[in-house]
Amino acid sequence: MDFKIKNGRGIEVSKDLKDTTQYFADVSHIVPGFNVNAIVDYRLSENFHLRFLPGYGFGQRNLNFFYPANKLAKQMKIESSFIEFPLGIKYSAERINNFRPYILAGGNYRLDLASHKKLNVEEGVLLRLVKSDIYYEIGFGTDFFLQYFKFSIEFKYSIGLKNVLSNDNAIGSENYVQAISKINSRIFIVAFHFE
Repeated sequence: MDFKIKNGRGIEVSKDLKDTTQYFADVSHIVPGFNVNAIVDYRLSENFHLRFLPGYGFGQRNLNFFYPANKLAKQMKIESSFIEFPLGIKYSAERINNFRPYILAGGNYRLDLASHKKLNVEEGVLLRLVKSDIYYEIGFGTDFFLQYFKFSIEFKYSIGLKNVLSNDNAIGSENYVQAISKINSRIFIVAFHFE
């Protein structure tokens, strides 16, 4: 899980230092999460399938706020617990022996159940995210046909369309909220399907 961040005007670090450099925010490294989904597959034709994979996912992103010269000022751990409703089209190539490659595209509506934590600067909750987002998704994978079931490995990139930064802020958190003008969610998924 990751964020694409557009930094805002931020704040001045100190008028005494005569430094006009502003706070900026970034996700320094990616932390893996976990998803569990059900599979509903409707065959439209020999090569096209309509797929609905409702499920639950959770993960974390570490949002860092920096001072001038890349000095870390504060870090916020943003946990997410998603209920998700992905719907997509899967196009499969012709089967070669016991495997069949495919590509997919679609959309996903996610509700973040952990988005509205109480703002508290002392506890490190500096900003909040909005509860829902819409994503478009693209990916590829391969189906392996085994004796009793089909096993698939899939790689999918999920790109959030909405600005998920909430305008809510608490006393003491305004400077962190103002340092960011826009946050878009990005999720890269490696999935293992058993059908």
